[in-house]
Amino acid sequence: MNLGQILNWIGFLASLVAGLSYLAAAGGRDSALRPARIAFHIQWLGLLAATAVLWQILFSHQFQYQYAATYSSRAMPWYYVFAAFWGGQEGTFMLWALLTATLGLILMRVKHPLTATAMFFLNLPLVMLSLVTVMRGPFLMLPPGRIPIDGQGLNPLLQDPWMTIHPPVLFTGFSSLVAPFAIAMAAMVKRDYDGWIKPVLPWAVFSAAILATGFIMGGVWAYKVLGWGGYWGWDPVENGSLIPWLSNIALVHGLLVQRVTGSLRRTNFFLAVTSYVLVLYASFLTRSGVLADFSVHSFVNLGLNGFLLSFLFLTMAVGYGTLLVRWRDIPGPRAVLGSFSRESMMWLGQLVFMLMCALTAVGMSAPLIT
Repeated sequence: MNLGQILNWIGFLASLVAGLSYLAAAGGRDSALRPARIAFHIQWLGLLAATAVLWQILFSHQFQYQYAATYSSRAMPWYYVFAAFWGGQEGTFMLWALLTATLGLILMRVKHPLTATAMFFLNLPLVMLSLVTVMRGPFLMLPPGRIPIDGQGLNPLLQDPWMTIHPPVLFTGFSSLVAPFAIAMAAMVKRDYDGWIKPVLPWAVFSAAILATGFIMGGVWAYKVLGWGGYWGWDPVENGSLIPWLSNIALVHGLLVQRVTGSLRRTNFFLAVTSYVLVLYASFLTRSGVLADFSVHSFVNLGLNGFLLSFLFLTMAVGYGTLLVRWRDIPGPRAVLGSFSRESMMWLGQLVFMLMCALTAVGMSAPLIT
């Protein structure tokens, strides 16, 4: 019995139930809130249990599992076996889903009129991520005649103490950007164009802090191990974690301006959607194999390009489509920016971060463009 795969199926099916229930609750059916919360908790428990099973497989060296045979070995110290959980693509998708669901449990407890609708949009990526863990998760087994005596182990470049802490911190930052996206989508659906500032601002600040911590760790690690002579150099994967942070910092600036002046409503909605879109775009570049000749630590292609692109385009269609539908309905600014006020200077800062984000995104996309 493949317990890990069963748990992933439970998580996927629970995500579908939670999504449909939250959709009904967002439409005004308060009776759907209880089953939505129960299904979401079941989803989280399924992912948590699957995580425990994967660590048990890695530490007990069960090389009949393809993931354990590829990313762990008997000679590796225990802390690298621990880090093998996120050493490959399949494990990072499950880690991403678990972190997103954990953050969803926190958002679920926020008492605000937008919470139920926001939970529907937060659950959408979980449906996609849970589907990946079912389709191409870390619990696929090797044929009986191909089970090795020992595993290959982590890439030597990844066998560094930073490997035990850097990826989880970075993925926490990536995952946390779903909260501003979800709250912004709920605000547009409910036409609450100013009331979303109070619940979204703590999430945006948290995402900025934790994502900055993650990519600074990665920069120090790369500087130490690879000797680039710089903390980022030109590596697209490192810049992939920088561009959502730049967009999110621009959002923080805009939210502070909107809170005082009522300006930048449309810009802030655009940035909340864009920050999460950039997370998915960076994930596609990293995982599709297109950067294999340009980056020292991109993932190999697992044949998920079509899925990753569908995930990206679905999020773009839902996010930007809703913004376009609501564009004329979103009220204009109460005050005109342009003087030497504090808010005007923050608006200029927002423009600078948006320009930095755009230039870096074009640069990191050069291998794809050319």
